[in-house]
Amino acid sequence: MAKKTLIDFDIDRYLRNSKKLDLSHLDWDDIPNHRLSDGDIMCMHYMMDIETHTVIYLRDLLASKAAHDPYVTGFLSCWVYEELWHGEAFSDFLRQYGIEVRPSRSFPTGSTPMPTRPNRTAKFREQMGVGHKLFLLPTLFGSLVIRDFVALHMTWGAINELSTLTGYYQLKRRCDHPCCTRCSIG
Repeated sequence: MAKKTLIDFDIDRYLRNSKKLDLSHLDWDDIPNHRLSDGDIMCMHYMMDIETHTVIYLRDLLASKAAHDPYVTGFLSCWVYEELWHGEAFSDFLRQYGIEVRPSRSFPTGSTPMPTRPNRTAKFREQMGVGHKLFLLPTLFGSLVIRDFVALHMTWGAINELSTLTGYYQLKRRCDHPCCTRCSIG
C-alpha cells in the first residue's frame, strides 16, 4: 500500500504575505479611454458584489467548530480581508471608467481606506431574504454531526475560489480593455 503524503500549507508564510491588492501598476487615467461592453460591466459589478460578500462565508464558518482552529481562523481572517479589497478594486475601476457605484452619503474619492459601498452591500444581503439568514443553521448542524465538517466546508470554499478564478480568466479573455488583458490573475 502506497504511503499517503500530506502537502503542508505554510500558514505562517501566508499570514505574513497577506496584503491588500496592489494596483499601483495600473494607469488609472487611461481606464476611461477604452470601451467596455455591457457584459463586461455587468460581470465586474457581479464580481465586485461577490468579493465583498465573502465575509458571509466567514460568518457561517466561525459559528461552527472551525472557530476553535487557529490555523483555519488565521487563514480565513486574511482571506476575507483580501477578498474585500478585490471588491474595492472593481468599485474603483468602474468609478474611474465613469460608472459610479454609489456609496452611503458621498461620492468616494478613491483615497478612503474604508469600503465605498456599504449601502449597496447591505441592500444586496437584505434582498437575499430570510433564507440567507437561516443559512447558518445547516452550518451549525453540519458542524455538530459531520466529523470532518471543517475540511468539507473548506473544500466547498476552494471550489468557489476556483470557479471565481475561472470567471476572472474568462473576463480577461473576452474583455478588450488593456487593464483586463494585462492584469495578473490568480
